[in-house]
Amino acid sequence: MSPRWWPFRSEREGLPDDWTAVASRHLRHWTVLGPTERRVLGQRTLDLYADKRWEAARGFTLNDRMRCTIAVQAGLLALGLDGDCYRHVQAIIVHPTTKVLHGPRPGPAPGVVTDEPMPVLGLAQDRRGPVVLAWDAIERHGRGGRQGHNVVFHEFAHKLDMLSGCLL
Repeated sequence: MSPRWWPFRSEREGLPDDWTAVASRHLRHWTVLGPTERRVLGQRTLDLYADKRWEAARGFTLNDRMRCTIAVQAGLLALGLDGDCYRHVQAIIVHPTTKVLHGPRPGPAPGVVTDEPMPVLGLAQDRRGPVVLAWDAIERHGRGGRQGHNVVFHEFAHKLDMLSGCLL
């Protein structure tokens, strides 16, 4: 599927018919959400799924289930927020696997440089930059992953934090 972007609500596509099955499979919280919360989650998921530019990196094939999995997880963070809370997310770029950065870069303390390999599961670019995610990390840290590790929650939380001008 080639990436498409629907800038106007009247022209955008809907969620896949099985989006609730995707949500129940990839959200630990699905069972505790009430009908109103599920409806709002569906709207937040649709906003991300249909209104953002989706890109698959390096020849990766990004399908509707993958897009829905990412959108429903990011949508959960936005349940109590305004519908435009992800307005600065222009694109979501999905790599097939975790990227490893090599070469010198600033280290863990000021004035220190390191060249240790650094795995990158995701990245939230500042301002209107994209959210970059690794699909293998999404699968590993989704519903069945270690509690407290979810790359989609982590990177989209950065984008929400950037609305206030702060950077976590």
